[in-house]
Amino acid sequence: SDLQLFEPKDRGILKCSRGVGGITRCSVSGITGDMLSGARLLLWLQPVDPPSETPGWYLQRPPANGIKRIENDGTWNGTVQIGDAQYPANEGNQVDVAVGMLGSDEAKRLLSETGVVVRDQPQGTTVRTASRVVVTFK
Repeated sequence: SDLQLFEPKDRGILKCSRGVGGITRCSVSGITGDMLSGARLLLWLQPVDPPSETPGWYLQRPPANGIKRIENDGTWNGTVQIGDAQYPANEGNQVDVAVGMLGSDEAKRLLSETGVVVRDQPQGTTVRTASRVVVTFK
């Protein structure tokens, strides 16, 4: 399957806005070719500089984050969250962003886990990653 991450790109910029309680949300977008029956796209974010307290890739879950829908032409938009009220993101922070395509069962398992879901690597049969992306506020 042809999965692409349009925004952000490696060492590109991530356009973000600060919301309620100091939570920063950023837009990501891409396109996918054939989605296997029931396959899901999941978004992952790994803080690089500064690193997170718990190292690893954080699953971005709806309703606030993640990818809500894929358009008929295969394009999709999603939202990643960086930091929280206690550790707000700042201009110039660096993160890695990834999108992974998973079978529905595996995706459901990850999405239904309680608490924050962190993995050593972004999960998916196909994964696209943008590394060292710089946070910028609109």
